[in-house]
Amino acid sequence: NLPGSQRVINQWFQVSCFAPAPPYNFGNASRGVIRAPGQVNLDALVDRTFRLGERFNLEFRTEFFNLTNSAHFGSPGLTIGTPQAGVISSDRSPNREIQFALRLLF
Repeated sequence: NLPGSQRVINQWFQVSCFAPAPPYNFGNASRGVIRAPGQVNLDALVDRTFRLGERFNLEFRTEFFNLTNSAHFGSPGLTIGTPQAGVISSDRSPNREIQFALRLLF
């Protein structure tokens, strides 16, 4: 693995450290050698209940998913000998989503 300061989505790990296995043979790299990027996520909920008389309540909710709009990258390509080796080409989760809800309780 490259140091954290040298990792970019076009080269997540040093591809030249690996060689393709001969046909019909397993390679000798151990399991879990390559680590995918981590994921930090912040979700939030804001709600307020308004009292409407004695029998009715109105609830307003706002939910924020991925509030900071952080990029969550997928795993790098692991097939050595292809152009996609070591390259991250996908997202793991969607961008920021905001959801509103209004509920009448009686």
